Amino acid sequence: MTEHGTENFVFTHRGKSTETVLKNLELYHYFKVIISSQSGFPRKTEPDAINYLIKKYDLDRMNTYYVGDRNVDMDCAKNAKVNGILFLPTNSFCEANGTEKYIVHNLLEIADL
Repeated sequence: MTEHGTENFVFTHRGKSTETVLKNLELYHYFKVIISSQSGFPRKTEPDAINYLIKKYDLDRMNTYYVGDRNVDMDCAKNAKVNGILFLPTNSFCEANGTEKYIVHNLLEIADL
């Protein structure tokens, strides 16, 4: 749990390298679980991995937020019936498609939500 009382998880199509990257950036300790391509869940847009986390950690869907930088992430959030936050920085190749609940251009904006 973070200092703000939140629990953070990672759901990525990448493999073991995610853990290494987060450790190198000194961010690893902020995440309770990392679900990667090696975890055995179907790929996004299927909600199985999110549903697993919701059940295992007794998360409230109404207060669960999925942050992603692609439409596949927002579609996954919608399929899991959680709030999608689209990270859309200035140089992003992605465009909002209407499935996201919120759009942020800077990750620090998430704290205001």
